[in-house]
Amino acid sequence: MGKLRLAGRLDERAAGARPAASDSDEAYLNLSRALQNALEAIGRLQSDERGRPPALPEMLDGIDFYEEVKRYEIALIKKALRLTRGHQRRAASLLKLRPTTLNMKLKLYKIDGGDSL
Repeated sequence: MGKLRLAGRLDERAAGARPAASDSDEAYLNLSRALQNALEAIGRLQSDERGRPPALPEMLDGIDFYEEVKRYEIALIKKALRLTRGHQRRAASLLKLRPTTLNMKLKLYKIDGGDSL
């Protein structure tokens, strides 16, 4: 990266500028908000008669890390395919993946990689 581009980015950050949020940023923010809300709810809980904190209904099984990663990957892949109008090689390039890796993920997650996006 050239020194001028890097300096421009540092100036933007120093000035408090924030880039526009993308779909993947939005997914990350939603997950972050959900975790923050759960932590705040845990902090507000009072213990039962035995001194044990009651269980949160939505947290009984915990958060499935792999399911959340899957949702995030699907959102990123769909966004890249939309930006490239379904061109898988270009989408793979945007995601810094090999085309074969992207193709494997399309099959794994059953995402239509065609031009119908």
